[in-house]
Amino acid sequence: FQKNLRAMSQFLERVCMPYRRILWYYASIPRFYWNLIPKLSIIEPPEEEEVIAKYEEMCKITENLELDKEGKNIIFFALRDGAFYGYLYEDEKSTFIHRLDPDYCRPVQIEAGVFNFAFDFSYFKKYPEYLETWDPSFKTMYAAYERDSTNMRWQILDPQRSICIKADPSVDETLPFFIGIFEALMDLIDARTLQRNKDIIENYKLIVQRIPLFSESGGKDLDDFKLDVDTVLAFNRQLSESVPDNVGIATTPMEIDTVDFKPDDNSNDLLSTSMKTVFDDSGVSQMLFNSNVSGSVGFDGSIKTD
Repeated sequence: FQKNLRAMSQFLERVCMPYRRILWYYASIPRFYWNLIPKLSIIEPPEEEEVIAKYEEMCKITENLELDKEGKNIIFFALRDGAFYGYLYEDEKSTFIHRLDPDYCRPVQIEAGVFNFAFDFSYFKKYPEYLETWDPSFKTMYAAYERDSTNMRWQILDPQRSICIKADPSVDETLPFFIGIFEALMDLIDARTLQRNKDIIENYKLIVQRIPLFSESGGKDLDDFKLDVDTVLAFNRQLSESVPDNVGIATTPMEIDTVDFKPDDNSNDLLSTSMKTVFDDSGVSQMLFNSNVSGSVGFDGSIKTD
């Protein structure tokens, strides 16, 4: 159910702002400041000009990556989907990392400490137009898939141009990093819905009209009303036309009563408790996002831990 869990994570990121803020919070912590240190041989040191030229070349390549911007996006998607899969396009002036759909990618091996991943080329059956705009290597590999759809469906992309950043070190499965708080997030959404329904109901009013009965009948005869049905309906229609939309009209000969199931505590406790659970389970202090919660010691401690 990895695909379904990723879809759930993407859904929650769209509809639940606390979840989105947690994702961006963790993605924004690394600053991605970088420094290049040449590896030089002490026994046979290279020429100074050669080192400077190579160093300048590597600085230009790294600058083009724009890690301070791209790094946040990579971590955000890695946390949300469980992994970030990308393909590198670059020239002398710029670099672009094309994010691939995680449903069509999977890690298959580790090389030099980093993940290599395979791409599901059945993707282009659904999106054939992308073959003309993506790197030509995809078109070549798709042709191999068409010749042998069984063995060539999953093909490893060029490790020199592909990037896979996982939220955990597992090769066997790719799960959203914060899967453990999904239940708390759903409870929060439910609590908000309950609160909204309660607020809506509190704005409604019900007017009850009781049809009088003939007292001399002793109430033993069925439908022994003092008013006929046409008269009742006429007054009911006039009353309905004169009240606002949030006022209901009911006409009945029976006694009407209500039974309320109200908690003894504050009505907002359910919502605040659900919100607290989300942040507690995620390991993030809600003080970072909630101005109603105070405490400098806990606030400073949370920042230091993060």
